[in-house]
Amino acid sequence: LESALFSRSVTRERLAVLAAYREYMVRQTERGEHVRHMAKHLLGFFTGCPGARAFRRYLSQHMWRSDADVTVVDRALAVSGLGDTAALERTGT
Repeated sequence: LESALFSRSVTRERLAVLAAYREYMVRQTERGEHVRHMAKHLLGFFTGCPGARAFRRYLSQHMWRSDADVTVVDRALAVSGLGDTAALERTGT
């Protein structure tokens, strides 16, 4: 039951939530908000998933830069492999 409720895999739904949050981040940065104030809430988003540590590491190292924008989230996904949609296809999630 626990594994059904608390999946440790990266699913399409989790990536869809992240995509919606990214859109929110874009709107907020256009209003002058800093990415770091929003990105810090993503540090635990992939907890328990393979690649989560690399995601957290990249994000925490780069979100504090004064020139950081929402692409820091995209790069964190790429570096960690969490945004690999081909892997989602293979696992069927």
